[in-house]
Amino acid sequence: MAVGSIEVLENFLKEFQGSDADKIVIPQFKSVYELLAVAYLRKGEDDNCISNHNDESCIVPLSKNAIHVKKKGSQEAIRYYQMLLDVYPDDVQSKMVVEHSCNDFR
Repeated sequence: MAVGSIEVLENFLKEFQGSDADKIVIPQFKSVYELLAVAYLRKGEDDNCISNHNDESCIVPLSKNAIHVKKKGSQEAIRYYQMLLDVYPDDVQSKMVVEHSCNDFR
């Protein structure tokens, strides 16, 4: 499901001229980038917590065995949240995700 959402959102953004940096500053696009970040978080969960589940998965604080092995989803989510913070530095949701996930998922 996450992969399909990512594809739809990325294709939607391709319909508009300019780079991500050009588009993300437009307030109407902020929610699209937020949805894309959440979709990548979900991909990280699908790739690791579901497909690679073990008895220590998703228990906080995370143990060594709970750290994501397949990192693309979580790294892309962090990248999109960081882009959002660069433009919207007071965005509490983005700030929280980046601060709490950087050590756990990178």
